[in-house]
Amino acid sequence: MIDKRRLKLDNLLRDTLGSTQVYYQPPASVQMEYPCIRYNMAKVPVDYADDRAYFIRAKYIVTYITTEPDDPMKETLVETLCTPVIQIYAADGLYHYVYEVYY
Repeated sequence: MIDKRRLKLDNLLRDTLGSTQVYYQPPASVQMEYPCIRYNMAKVPVDYADDRAYFIRAKYIVTYITTEPDDPMKETLVETLCTPVIQIYAADGLYHYVYEVYY
């Protein structure tokens, strides 16, 4: 079954980035092109009422990866996703900006 909410998030990320370089849970064998967005599902919180699930919204970890330390996309993603950057780090000449997104 295809998760329609995840596909909406995927489309939002592609539109915001202006590129198809958006990767969902890529295996290590995938050669990513930069700048890009990599994201994965972290958990699926569920609220219950009357012993039934009534609100389900997945939490995703979205990482923007770029070769530019002052890339303005990091702010654009905050404006688009309405979440602050939770972690910033550099590795192998790449800058990583990590966000938590409920979608």
